[in-house]
Amino acid sequence: IPVKGQLASFPAFHAEKSMIHFQEKLYLIPRGNNLIAGATTEPEIWDEDFNSAGDEKLRGHLREFFPGIKPEWMETWAGIRPRARDRLPLMGWIDENAGIALCTGHYKSGIGLAPLAAKFMSALLNGEKPPVTLEPFNPHRKGGLTPSPFG
Repeated sequence: IPVKGQLASFPAFHAEKSMIHFQEKLYLIPRGNNLIAGATTEPEIWDEDFNSAGDEKLRGHLREFFPGIKPEWMETWAGIRPRARDRLPLMGWIDENAGIALCTGHYKSGIGLAPLAAKFMSALLNGEKPPVTLEPFNPHRKGGLTPSPFG
């Protein structure tokens, strides 16, 4: 299910070096001397352009949590945030015999889950036991992959 997400970076106004979540509305990720503010959630939109709606949504959430902040965007971008029907990532073998695995669908948590997903998938691909079971994220589970309309 496609979900458009818009993000922007701006000069950091604090020294915290960890990702900070503000409910489901906003997250801030440190990148060098900047912060990445994200992200909008726009279901069923395939457009990948940053626009005024995204600008206002991000600025509005920043004002809500930091009333004195008036960010000047250094960079803006948008993309499609892949989401499975059950909102869980798809991580595991598509066809183990052919060596085809999948790691996608992290939806709104891709940036935060990337290090763990990489660790788990690296173990799987190297024939090792991942630190946790990947069964809940099996791409073939109910709520995971849908049959392709293209055959």
